[in-house]
Amino acid sequence: GMHRVYNSAFMNMLRDEENLKYRSVLKNTLEFDPDIMKRYVNFMSNPDERTAIDQFGKGDKCFGVSVLMATLPGLPMFGHGQIEGFTEKYGMEYQRPRYEENPDFWLVERHEREIAPLLKRRWLFAESSNFLLYDFYEPSGSVDENIFAYSNRNGTQAALVVYNNRYGSAHGTIDSSAAYADKSSAQLSRRRLAEGLGMDWA
Repeated sequence: GMHRVYNSAFMNMLRDEENLKYRSVLKNTLEFDPDIMKRYVNFMSNPDERTAIDQFGKGDKCFGVSVLMATLPGLPMFGHGQIEGFTEKYGMEYQRPRYEENPDFWLVERHEREIAPLLKRRWLFAESSNFLLYDFYEPSGSVDENIFAYSNRNGTQAALVVYNNRYGSAHGTIDSSAAYADKSSAQLSRRRLAEGLGMDWA
């Protein structure tokens, strides 16, 4: 099987809104070897950490980062009780839960509505050969590092994901991808958004 890389940077940097740092991790990985992307295991909590609910809450931050987890290459890993909104830290040494917790039905329903359909399309998101990351340019010409914009493609199906990991509004444009190691030419390449989405008028 494939050697998996547990990606704690995903959890820590997105939680702390160190967006420039995490986008740099993605860019460095793409420039070195895009295939590493599909070896990542992306998670919001692990048994040694505070629960996902404790770290990310139950609101838009939780769901925005869940969308990234469900649509980035690699393997998304949901923690114990994450979808139900449980607050008890899960320990391997526990024989049974210590808290009496009931699932948060509003939270479960929102996961079913917004996240489950993305997970059912992992065939579109899991691979890295057509994954492209984009810079989001503000009208002033500077890059908004809080915006995660990327595309992926599988056959005739394509997806574009744009997420602002900071409270507030943003407007701007995306076009040229960040550089990635192109194994066919043994050099760094970039692609335009239309090409990334497989539009033949590019």
